[in-house]
Amino acid sequence: MKSVLLTPTFLPKLTGNAVTVARITEHLEGGGITCRIIDLSVTHKGETLPQALSFQPDIIHNFHAYKAGGTGLKLKEVLGIPMITTMTGTDLYADLKEHSRRKVILDVLRNSEGVTVFNEQARRLLCEQGIRPEGITVIHQSVRLPEGISVDFRKCLQIGQSATVFLLLGSIRRVKDPGLALGILEEVRKRSPGIHLIIAGSVMEEREFHKLRFWMEKPWVTYLGEVSRAHIRALLMSVDVVLNTSLSESESNAVLEALSCRRIVLGRDIPGNASILTDETGFMFRNRKELYDQIIYIMENPDKLEAKRRKAEQLIKNGFSAQREKAEYLALYRKCKYGPPL
Repeated sequence: MKSVLLTPTFLPKLTGNAVTVARITEHLEGGGITCRIIDLSVTHKGETLPQALSFQPDIIHNFHAYKAGGTGLKLKEVLGIPMITTMTGTDLYADLKEHSRRKVILDVLRNSEGVTVFNEQARRLLCEQGIRPEGITVIHQSVRLPEGISVDFRKCLQIGQSATVFLLLGSIRRVKDPGLALGILEEVRKRSPGIHLIIAGSVMEEREFHKLRFWMEKPWVTYLGEVSRAHIRALLMSVDVVLNTSLSESESNAVLEALSCRRIVLGRDIPGNASILTDETGFMFRNRKELYDQIIYIMENPDKLEAKRRKAEQLIKNGFSAQREKAEYLALYRKCKYGPPL
């Protein structure tokens, strides 16, 4: 069986879609499926169909119902083969609310033989939009974090060992709302000055990056740019708290990776985080005050955090394994290609 995977971005760009597609491609190829990835950010519109025709796939797999789905639907009309659509975040929680994009997304989903989402909240949302429940499969993401290169980022950046180090990990975009963390941490510093913030991620939106330039000049803020996958584990092990301030998230690779490394995670109370960050595994906030209060609590109660670290590590091992993710995607491929088992 052969699959053409359509993605808005791919490696070496380290967006959530790129990381997810790379991991799932490895699962599929390990299960005997030959894959061709088409990175739509670098492929001219006129080149997509010829590339797909030359590959002669058996299945089309869209990652992001809006950014990749429209292209996938055109390929399906020409090739007449099954299509799977994986909803990855903004397509579900942002694009679906915009009238012009909503029509495209619903058309893609209704013409997909299989739709995958990362959690039950996303499944319920699609059912409310009239998508057939039997066509939706919940497949949680897994963590594929290479051992990589051992680097003490704290030491390299000359951050004192007594400092509490926070990390914002992810591409710089408006939907990630990074400015919220900076403003709140500035307030926290009036009470506890011994903190440092590391920002790591590529610039996807120049306008949003421009808003952060003022903060990046402050001695307690370090912007690393995009950090290679080989260094992500070391980066996570060098910090104390990983922040997720996203306005929209389906299931964050950065959050899952942080939990797998036993880091404390403080995330915005949105569906994608709520399915992972419970009272046992992490912290969540709904507004500026709660973000401030949670940061203060984390800093002033280090002795009460170990239980969360243990539960978080257990959660990742038990519910977000690579073996499970691989088996579920392979089962869906077989179902879409050959029909449900008798």
